[in-house]
Amino acid sequence: MLAAAQQREKHVAFVFADQGESASAVHAYLTDQGLPLRNVLLDAKSALLREVGSAGLPTTLFYDAQGRLVAAHVGPLNAAALETRLRELRAGSGG
Repeated sequence: MLAAAQQREKHVAFVFADQGESASAVHAYLTDQGLPLRNVLLDAKSALLREVGSAGLPTTLFYDAQGRLVAAHVGPLNAAALETRLRELRAGSGG
């Protein structure tokens, strides 16, 4: 769902972070699943959750155009919740 949203929502910068796995493992998974993701970051030391204060995985973070964290969702994210957050971000940015 997030891969499709990244393709569709050209005005939104999606960043994907993988925690604790090697680049080759991540590449193999993305290839096997047919996920043409852009902006995939590796968090080899699994520090991201600590840095953002999240309670667990998966965590989806929403930042506004000024780089401020405006929402976080812990657990699986469905399409309706994603669209709601994207709508809120668009409304907040005036676009």
